Amino acid sequence: MSEENRMSAATPAAIILVADDDPDLRDILRSVLEPSGFAVIEAENGDRALEAIRAKPPSLVILDYLMPGLTGPQVCEQLRQDVVLRHLPIIMLTGKSEVHDKVAGLNAGADDYLVKPFEPMELWPASRWCSVGRAGTWKPIRSHGCPATCPSSGNSKSG
Repeated sequence: MSEENRMSAATPAAIILVADDDPDLRDILRSVLEPSGFAVIEAENGDRALEAIRAKPPSLVILDYLMPGLTGPQVCEQLRQDVVLRHLPIIMLTGKSEVHDKVAGLNAGADDYLVKPFEPMELWPASRWCSVGRAGTWKPIRSHGCPATCPSSGNSKSG
């Protein structure tokens, strides 16, 4: 086994929790994230998301804004009040594109806010949260900010 294979086998994949009531969107996110080496956990609503996060905290949380039970902003607020989980990076991925919705999502504790429909490349800069967490400094996975499977946009983003 080569040194590179040994290192990647020993390094656990970053876990991303995807909470959305749309199973098709969860499938799309899984198909985009898993080939890039992320492990994906799914939740169909905010209540299940909190259960999964408390059972095994992920490296990154991707939340829909409107879900049955707890909404995305409500999940954010609960996570930010939890001394153990408040550091988790959270991306709100939603169809709610009005400025007041974005402000409400960010005020609830989301670190980033992406609007559906989205391009998969939009996730790569956000996925850098997995390498350091909320309290750290962003470090790009590659020099242009994308994992190896992400086609380069030609823009160099570092730091």
